[in-house]
Amino acid sequence: MNKDDIKRYGVLVIGIILSLGFAFGAIQSFSSMVDAPAANQPGQQEEVEMPAERLTDAPFDLDPEQQHFLAVTESIIFVNMYYGTDEQREELEEIRDDLDEELGEKVYVAVVDEGENDILMTHMGVNEMPGYIVIGDNQGNPAAQGEGDFDSSEVAGGVCDTMASWDQFAGYCQSL
Repeated sequence: MNKDDIKRYGVLVIGIILSLGFAFGAIQSFSSMVDAPAANQPGQQEEVEMPAERLTDAPFDLDPEQQHFLAVTESIIFVNMYYGTDEQREELEEIRDDLDEELGEKVYVAVVDEGENDILMTHMGVNEMPGYIVIGDNQGNPAAQGEGDFDSSEVAGGVCDTMASWDQFAGYCQSL
């Protein structure tokens, strides 16, 4: 064997070692994706149950990811409204009634006292009362929120913005 043959074999061995390294890395990466339990994969929830009531005066006790998961799988919209005074509560109850009248079974609405420390209120950072958080089935724009002075049309606009499809609500959403 001459010197050129040794160089060729050296390059060949280094090339094979690099190829095997990349192949092993790809196999390792792929196997970790395949063996992962379903609960650890993003976008999947385990045993998330629908709230018992569609219109309630208590929090839904679901975090934002759980509400979005249910919104997408059930094609619904969650509206979480928070108040600090009885006057604000009455205003939010009127908004809830308006949403129920216009959107019916499509919306789940909770009117919650700020003192209840709702998971969602804390997570989304609602500080000023009254406040609201809407979580819908739209993948591109799943949430809307507002604080301070707002009215029924602003909350309804948030609902329409977070809907994946307006379908039978197109006339209502376009009128806002």
